[in-house]
Amino acid sequence: MIKVVTVQEMIRIERLAIERGASAQEFMLQAGSKVAQAARELLREKGGKKVVLLIGRGNKGGDAYVAGIQLLQAGYIVRGVTFAASADCSELNQYFAQQFTGTIAQDLCFSEDDLIIDGLLGTGFHGVIESGTMADAITLANNAGKPILSIDIPSGLDGTTGMYFGSVIKATETVTLGFPKIGLFKHFGWNCTGRLRIEEFGLLPEIASCATAVALIPKIEELQLPAMVRSHHKYERGFVVGFGGSKEFKGAVKLSGTAALHGGAGIVKLFTLEDVGPMADELITQIWSPAAWQTSLAKASAVFIGPGLGRSSIAKEWCKAALHNVDKPCVLDADALYFLPEMNVPKQCILTPHRGEMLHLLGEANSPYANCSPLGTRESSLGCTIVSGSILNNMDPLTIVQPRGFDACPEGYNLRKVSQADLEEEVLWVRCQEYVDKHSVVLILKGAPTHIFSPASSPIIIPRGDPGMATAGSGDVLTGLVAALLAQGQSLLEAAVVGVTLHALAGEAAALEKTSYGYSAGDLIEFFPSAFKCLITT
Repeated sequence: MIKVVTVQEMIRIERLAIERGASAQEFMLQAGSKVAQAARELLREKGGKKVVLLIGRGNKGGDAYVAGIQLLQAGYIVRGVTFAASADCSELNQYFAQQFTGTIAQDLCFSEDDLIIDGLLGTGFHGVIESGTMADAITLANNAGKPILSIDIPSGLDGTTGMYFGSVIKATETVTLGFPKIGLFKHFGWNCTGRLRIEEFGLLPEIASCATAVALIPKIEELQLPAMVRSHHKYERGFVVGFGGSKEFKGAVKLSGTAALHGGAGIVKLFTLEDVGPMADELITQIWSPAAWQTSLAKASAVFIGPGLGRSSIAKEWCKAALHNVDKPCVLDADALYFLPEMNVPKQCILTPHRGEMLHLLGEANSPYANCSPLGTRESSLGCTIVSGSILNNMDPLTIVQPRGFDACPEGYNLRKVSQADLEEEVLWVRCQEYVDKHSVVLILKGAPTHIFSPASSPIIIPRGDPGMATAGSGDVLTGLVAALLAQGQSLLEAAVVGVTLHALAGEAAALEKTSYGYSAGDLIEFFPSAFKCLITT
């Protein structure tokens, strides 16, 4: 697993490395080299030879100089735009500036450039880029229609909170160095980061091992698919039993069942409370009855409950009567989650809520089904003051977060208002962890990116996927896929991590062929083989 850290922890680790004899100059050379390599690959992908460096006064500007020097040596045309006098720059910035032989100019027109490298502001930046040359440069870069490669973190973004105030770079790709910073995945960070590339810059393993993680990212090459055994028959491959569907939502349970089949399960049987129409020939279907359900449950390797179930009184009574009797690895989704706060959570369970469903599970005020539990004003450990209230969704009343380093809103600047859900994301993380610790479940908090919580463990972030996956039925596909992995013998946490990763990879493959605009949830299943190949080949 790759550690995700706060900015403060990254600074501590770099300082520790240097105290123990590491060279800051060598770190910068390696960092700049990784940035140059990423730039070359982006230019091969997008085309062109002309690069502009946006160079700030700190060590991130020094990284940009090193990348520019290497790109010049490789035959690219490189120019730099500086935003501070040399005397105001860091020592390493000044050192590599002297070695840079490209053109230095203050021209903020990027129409002739093929790639913009963002070396403006490092991970230690906190505050507001409200106006001035740097704000102009960020706006012009974002509007230039050119790929932007950010070094470590998009300039203007708070590397710990993921907040920004004023201008911020919207990167095409971010080369994050050492450990990814948690701000890349919180609040607005993911919308600014673009494609994420994680690169080492020379930290020794004994130093890296000292870093304290606030979250983890799985390495693709470490993920394992269930073993294929030549002699297995269909029940040994895994028998998935699903329950859901209604006249109002006929498609969800079908998507889940089909995803389970294409996710590797040997056999899938679906129970519904009422007829939901034709299904794929490979799916076994039956109107629910107590006897048939118990017989199938006894044979099942894994179960999923909820997709398309609806919120009728009959569905609620079924959940009350049946959920606590499920003793097989189980995925609960959709309307099963709606009823769950009134019931005991089954053992061996994976829950797959999106944010709104999670808030309902927590009894938050955005849900019309639960009362608000005020959380109060507090100082966040991730560096901002959380003002008032409880966790609310994006349609609820707005509040203000105070940016670190400012006692009041900067004069003339209208402090960005965001929903309490955005402000209190850290609190949501804490509450999710408390929930899984209390109920001994694994929780897949669906979103961009998706977070996975398990008892007494650090949250796991899956920084993959495609915006086109925000489409009706995508979660139903995930439910079936995770159930299939459970049926094939994976643990709750393993099935959650592998399932979410495969689902995200399928979305990326679908977008590559159909664009992010042109595919639906059912198409994700079509691209499962592409996702499986990614794990098989690594």
